[in-house]
Amino acid sequence: MTVSSDEMADRSPTPRSVVGLAHWLSAALVLCGLSVIITIDNLAYEVNNLSAAAQGSPVASELHLAHERVHDSSVLAIGFAVLAVVLLLVWQFLAQSNLRRFGEVGLRFPPAAAVLAWLLPGLDIVLPALAIRELWKRSDPDAGTLDGRAPRTSPLVALWWIVLVATAAVAATAMRTPTDGIVALLHRERLLLAACGLGLGTIVLTAILTERISARQSIRTNQAISRSWASWRS
Repeated sequence: MTVSSDEMADRSPTPRSVVGLAHWLSAALVLCGLSVIITIDNLAYEVNNLSAAAQGSPVASELHLAHERVHDSSVLAIGFAVLAVVLLLVWQFLAQSNLRRFGEVGLRFPPAAAVLAWLLPGLDIVLPALAIRELWKRSDPDAGTLDGRAPRTSPLVALWWIVLVATAAVAATAMRTPTDGIVALLHRERLLLAACGLGLGTIVLTAILTERISARQSIRTNQAISRSWASWRS
């Protein structure tokens, strides 16, 4: 006897809502984004003073002040970023767990594997994107309901991952750039400015992506509850 995915979903535990957690993640991302914006302003001030110093202007006190401001706002941004990463991993684990509760079969990324994908050196360039792509596709509440179409991947997933990887690459390049001399330091700070700009894009896209996947799962949860209620009444 074969069991349909709908029947499996009816017998599975009720999916857990990840909408509230997505909202908390978005709040952490907003705070991180505000900190990054402040850091960009401070970096721009430091770059201007470094440019003046490279031309021989006496701006030692201004450079010291700029450096302190960049340090303080960077620590704040990193703190909120760490909080956002923790919330993202928890959210992904719960959202991935919901796929089984929806009755999805043949999943390539169990919840724990989806989280561990971020921690595997080398493979973390590809696997997290594939896990999020699967999460997006399998959370589709409309797949197969009207015309039997297969779930589709949104370009948002690819855009989010490209911007995220670009952010990490530019930031890593900046951190490896030598700082012996004003010209070298100026080059590094410009790279950090670029990384911060890309980071803002990553923040925005992460918030949009997690909120949309959470909304899709919320619809699927309501559908599962409706089917269970209809089955109970019959």
